[in-house]
Amino acid sequence: MPFYISIIILMSWAIWMVRNDLILRGIQPSIQGCKDHFKREFALASLRAKRDYPDLMSTCIDMM
Repeated sequence: MPFYISIIILMSWAIWMVRNDLILRGIQPSIQGCKDHFKREFALASLRAKRDYPDLMSTCIDMM
C-alpha cells in the first residue's frame, strides 16, 4: 500500500474517533483532538513500517 494511502486512512480513522467521542462520550470535537488521535495512530503505524520509513515517519510526527 502506498504511503500516502496510509496517511489518508489514518486521518479518516482519527476523524471517525473524534466523531465517536462526541456521540458516545459527549466530548466536543476539536482539531487538536483529531491531531492527537492521528499522532497516536501514526506512531503505531511507524512500528509496522518498512525499515526505510520509520525515520521519515518519526520526523513527520515531530513536525506536527
